[in-house]
This record gives sequence, structure tokens and C-alpha cells, in this order.
Amino acid sequence: KTIMKLDEDGRPFFLVPENKLTVQELLGIHLIARHFAKIMDIQSIGTEYLSIKELAQLVGTKYDIAKTRLNEMNKQRIIDKKTNGETSYKITNTGINVIADRILSKLDR
Repeated sequence: KTIMKLDEDGRPFFLVPENKLTVQELLGIHLIARHFAKIMDIQSIGTEYLSIKELAQLVGTKYDIAKTRLNEMNKQRIIDKKTNGETSYKITNTGINVIADRILSKLDR
């Protein structure tokens, strides 16, 4: 099953209703999209990492909520954290599987 596609700029186009996804799943899917956009060498993608602010805006949630969920995901090794002035995150290979499994299990219901 396909849960998202990327447009030509590397932005995800969801094939799953976003209102059925948790904040963690939405954060994860945006990081997965960024990961694959980087692999596809989409020129507008600078780095695979996204900041808390960028992710909060993409998901449509408050900064503090995004920060809390990202910290939880980091502890679960779903994402990697980079602190280089501004804290940013990228999805791990394990994280891709975890997020995809969570979303796909919802679709099977």
C-alpha cells in the first residue's frame, strides 16, 4: 500500500487522511519524505535534517508539542538528533519501518 508520494520539489502528498495520523506519525512521514527526496537528489532539498520549527509548521502543531514528540521519537531511535546551533532531526532506517508499520496497521482496520 502507498501512504504518500513526493511532488517534484520533494514535498509529501499524503494518500492517507492526515486526521487519522498522530503527531508522531505526521512528523515521521515528513522526515521520511525528506529522506527519500535527498536520495532522489531533488535539488531544492539541502539537507536531510529538519528543525523543530520546520517540522511543527509542516505538521500544523505547536512548537512545544512537536519538540516533545520528537524527543520521544529520538528516545525510541526512530529519528536521529543533530545539535549544531539549532536542533534538527532526520529519520533512521529503523524509523522508516516503524512509522510505515504504524500507518499501514491503521489502514488495515
